Amino acid sequence: MYKVILPIIDLDIIVVIFLVVILHTYKTKFKMDEKKINKTYVYLIITTTIIIILEILDKILLLHHSTILVPITKKIINIIGFGLYPISAFLWMIYLLQYFNLEPKSKLIIMPLIINFAISLLSYKYGFIFEVNNLNIYSRGTFFFTSIIITYFYFITSLIIIFKNKEKTEDKEYINLIMFEAIPFIAAIIQIFFNNLLLIWGSVGISLVIHYIYIQEKLLRYDNLTGVWNRMTSELYIYNNFINKNRPFSLIYVDVNDFKLINDTYGHNEGDKALINIANFLKNYFKDIGKVGRMGGDEFIIIIYKENEIQVNSIIRDINLQLCKYNIKLNKSYKLTISTGYKKFYNNYSRITDYIKDIDELMYINKQKIKKKLH
Repeated sequence: MYKVILPIIDLDIIVVIFLVVILHTYKTKFKMDEKKINKTYVYLIITTTIIIILEILDKILLLHHSTILVPITKKIINIIGFGLYPISAFLWMIYLLQYFNLEPKSKLIIMPLIINFAISLLSYKYGFIFEVNNLNIYSRGTFFFTSIIITYFYFITSLIIIFKNKEKTEDKEYINLIMFEAIPFIAAIIQIFFNNLLLIWGSVGISLVIHYIYIQEKLLRYDNLTGVWNRMTSELYIYNNFINKNRPFSLIYVDVNDFKLINDTYGHNEGDKALINIANFLKNYFKDIGKVGRMGGDEFIIIIYKENEIQVNSIIRDINLQLCKYNIKLNKSYKLTISTGYKKFYNNYSRITDYIKDIDELMYINKQKIKKKLH
């Protein structure tokens, strides 16, 4: 008899296996107390995995009619399932807020979850969302669409968050986030026409797998703290430009002034925040004209396609002006300032390391000039 049900649940079984493997890998690779976003992603995987397992059990119970325990078990499964459906979407929304360093506008955003859970719990006795009689026959209740509406409310809210923060993302990153929502949406449309298929939650699991793959790729290319390119990606990008020599470019080397003082005075957590703030400032400033990478510690590098030294000088002056305004916005007890060194690439360089070394030296000279002015 399981031959009848297996083709319906086989996608769910495969997805559950993938999610369990990802969950194990993710929890091993990331410290759970390190970042809230890591915790949220793990909770999202766990919630989705439970929902899919419940979906599998629910279909298996359709084959059994011999005992009164089957309808009771099925009721419990549906109560948990309907209670968890919006939680998965809610966690995705929270994940996106953390992804873009945003805060929920109101704590009341959790109220629909509480209402849905209460209605799901009361459905055991009153059949608000569903009813399962002693013959194991399932029927919808008056409030059947409550959890569905709440789930879609959170998914639509998540989509709005992605749209509003498009400028903060690269094209590939933006597409990945949109695809997370698009895959379940397409699956839901297909399931409307073929209601014997189980696609929606399996597709959410597939979205989680795809996003996990993207996270792994991002970890290889981006600095984990600041979100800008890491040293390897920066140097590879510079090297490719160095080899091609068909597009003029300049490099700006950036060093955060008195970073050690910030660490020693306010602690390493505040030091990390200072680096994140500098990285965000540079990313926003150069989003249309250059690429930003972290070379290590408090040093950053910017690749810009400007060969005119007057233009680069103008940019440097404006960076310092805008950074002053940025400090006012941050309202910290310390000020973020930078030293810079920059140079147009010339074909007389035989090695990229020599080019970067020259820029680093120019930055150091600039740093010494700033120190003399301050003392």
